[in-house]
Amino acid sequence: MIIVNLKGGMGNQMFQYALGRALAIKNKNEFKMDLTYLKEGQPKSPDHTFRVYDLGIFNVKENFATKRDLEYFYSRSTAKQILNHLLPKYFPRNNIIYDKDSYVFNPEILEQKGNLYLDGYWQTDKYFESIGPLIRREFTFRKNFDAKNQQLASEISNNNSVCLNVRRADYVKIAHMTKHH
Repeated sequence: MIIVNLKGGMGNQMFQYALGRALAIKNKNEFKMDLTYLKEGQPKSPDHTFRVYDLGIFNVKENFATKRDLEYFYSRSTAKQILNHLLPKYFPRNNIIYDKDSYVFNPEILEQKGNLYLDGYWQTDKYFESIGPLIRREFTFRKNFDAKNQQLASEISNNNSVCLNVRRADYVKIAHMTKHH
């Protein structure tokens, strides 16, 4: 089983989903999404931006992790959690893979086998190149556009169009994000 921890906005969730699908297909494993962070992790602090599950508008494979699935990776035993933290070499966390640098491709991730829990942003298409056509199909809209949006899509397609998104909100209001972005 491959479980990916969904967090962040739509773009982040798309990268996370794509890596999870790629590994599940490569390893012939079941693929599931963990929505815990999107449901229960909100808001953690004043410097946390609330996010929801955004992939439901696409033709993605919706298979969500259950509490039992997650318990395989995260033991409820306090003693085991302490040992995981203090002596990870001897008490590993059941194949929990963390993204150490979101923007840097780590080819070792694609070599992982067995049951995996992926926690990170995985922001490069190199993680899912092997299934690019499938991902493009799955990231198509489930529902057809209404008349207004069909007209706008047609107008965009028939002109030299540019889309500009200026993100401010959390990037301006949260000190550590202002420093980074």
